[in-house]
Amino acid sequence: MIATDDQQPVCELLTNRRCFDLINAPKQLIEITGGHFGLAYRDTEPYRLATSATIKFLHSVFGS
Repeated sequence: MIATDDQQPVCELLTNRRCFDLINAPKQLIEITGGHFGLAYRDTEPYRLATSATIKFLHSVFGS
């Protein structure tokens, strides 16, 4: 998952996409609106999206 508005100095969007491209394993790119820690807040849309996407991805890789 990539935060589109990541405020951490070494987590620029382009750098994160390059890292993703280098992963040689099952993967799925999910871009979440917000900053680096936006997923930490339960009951928010980014949190729900991240949780749902993670569960779907893990089911697709490891089965249900």
